[in-house]
Amino acid sequence: MGRRQPPLPTEASNARLPPFSLRGDGRGDIKVWGATAEIYTRQEVRCLVKLEELSEGPSEIEIVQWAAARLAERPVSTEGPRLRRALVARITPDGRASESVFFMDQRGESGCWKLGSAYWDSVHETEASSAGRVEDLIWAHPDAGSILLVAFPDVLLDRSLEITYGIADSGLDAENDAGVDVLVYAGETSVGRLEAPSNPGWRTDRVDTANLRGRREVVSLLVSTSDSRYRHFHFDFVTSRRSAK
Repeated sequence: MGRRQPPLPTEASNARLPPFSLRGDGRGDIKVWGATAEIYTRQEVRCLVKLEELSEGPSEIEIVQWAAARLAERPVSTEGPRLRRALVARITPDGRASESVFFMDQRGESGCWKLGSAYWDSVHETEASSAGRVEDLIWAHPDAGSILLVAFPDVLLDRSLEITYGIADSGLDAENDAGVDVLVYAGETSVGRLEAPSNPGWRTDRVDTANLRGRREVVSLLVSTSDSRYRHFHFDFVTSRRSAK
């Protein structure tokens, strides 16, 4: 059975998750899809992201190198949703990287990295429809003026990456013709550029990784748009033995 979640609120409703509430015993609460998660820490709970300064106007390769270095600092884990092992961050032109440090799931499903309190400001697994076709994909809403980075470690590469992507029906009713651009890297190698137009329907394309076949690399997607209103972008990928041609 596919993953199911409540219908997404729109930006127009300004739906937000309540912020952290701190108590005198050093614990904090945050609402998680109608439930309450308790956070135990000896430090002050400040926000959902860790801020780091990259060089001003970082290049794409500098961003993927930073992602690989951050992932290398984490303990290796194969437990939980695949998304749990990913690195999720927004990078602004001045080089500020806001890396999500708050992950949640529902008994191992519907994994979610929060970047901000607004519902759309996250990268999470969900069931989505475009042109009436329902798929289990990853929600990755870009924000104009920044790059949304989603990096997956230790991917065993084959001849190609088969990527399904597009904008959900929920984001196509707005008067916004801007597409969503996606740059795909395997390690430090640029392997493809995809564009999701503001049209209904999921697309599936393959990008060439034949020269990297058999290697384990970080697969990074850099997602951006010129107008972020209702850009309900989704994607997912698998490695494939099929050629990209």
